[in-house]
Amino acid sequence: MLNSNTALRSLILTGFVTALAACGGGGGSSHASTPTPPATFPVAAAINHQIINGTQIPLKLSINDAGQLFNYTYTLTIAPAIAATFEGQAGLSGTQTESYPDTPNTWSQTIYYDSNYNELGRTNSDGEYSVVTASHPYPAAAHVHDTGDLDSVTTYSDQTKASVWQTSTSSYSVEPDTDTSIIFHITLKTYDADHALLQTTDTRFRVDTASNTSLVSTDVVSAIKNYTQHVTPQ
Repeated sequence: MLNSNTALRSLILTGFVTALAACGGGGGSSHASTPTPPATFPVAAAINHQIINGTQIPLKLSINDAGQLFNYTYTLTIAPAIAATFEGQAGLSGTQTESYPDTPNTWSQTIYYDSNYNELGRTNSDGEYSVVTASHPYPAAAHVHDTGDLDSVTTYSDQTKASVWQTSTSSYSVEPDTDTSIIFHITLKTYDADHALLQTTDTRFRVDTASNTSLVSTDVVSAIKNYTQHVTPQ
C-alpha cells in the first residue's frame, strides 16, 4: 500500500476543492501587463466552505524513489462536516478517504474542528492520533506577500498518547497570481520524535475573490532519502 498519508498531509489539512478553474483570456495589447490584485482575498471563508460541504477530488500522484518513477491516480473524498467532540471539546468532524482504482486499499482520516473551524486534532486508519498543540487561523483577508504560522501538531502512535511518533509545523505565504486570484502556499515540516526533519510538503492552491479554491500542486521532498512525490488534479 502507498504511504499516501504523508504525501497528502498538507493537502488534506486545507480541505479544499480541486476542480481547476478556467483561465481568463488575453487582450489586444502587445505589451505584457502586471496584474493588480484587489487588496484582500477570503482564504478562511474558502477553506471553511469546503469543510462544511465536502467534495470529491480526482488526483494524480507521481513518485520518484531514487530514480525509479511511479505514477498513480486516486480519489480523495471529503465528507461534509458533522457534529463531534474531540478530547472533551464540542465541535465538528470531517472524514476524508483516499481510494485507489488499481488496488483495493484505502486510507482514511477524521479531522476534528472547533466551532470556528480551527483544527483540534485527527485520527487515521493507521491508528495514529494527532493533537493540535498551537493553532493560528487561516487569514480572513489575505494580502499578496503575507506570511504567517498555522498549526503545530503532535502525532502519537495511538490514542493512548503513550508514544510520540512525529511532530509537524505549518506556515503559509501568499503569492501573486491574477488580478482576481492569489496562490496560497502552505509549507508543512514533519519531524521525528527527536525533532529531526523527515520531510517538507509544499501545497499551492488558488483562491479567488469569490471564495473559490482550486489545487495547483502538492510536492513532498524527503529529508532522509532520495524520494519525492508530486500531486496534481487529474
